[in-house]
Amino acid sequence: MLRLSSEDGGESINIITNSVQAKEYPKTGKLIFRRYGESYFLSQVWESDEIQGRQLLKSRTERSVERDLTKRGEGPAIVDIVSTP
Repeated sequence: MLRLSSEDGGESINIITNSVQAKEYPKTGKLIFRRYGESYFLSQVWESDEIQGRQLLKSRTERSVERDLTKRGEGPAIVDIVSTP
């Protein structure tokens, strides 16, 4: 389970995730998104120096967007956002 909350803590959501293992320890934390056209979906969350990350399940909306793009012969792009100290 992963809990995401607003900066002020006013809003939050719990998300079911699966554990995923890196090939090597990441030096920085990062968020990995799948991009379909102009739509971005959070895919994985990694903390620095942690070999285990969290992978989010695809939402119903993401699966629908993915199906539509697949019919047109397109696929998602992977976008990493790396944490900086």
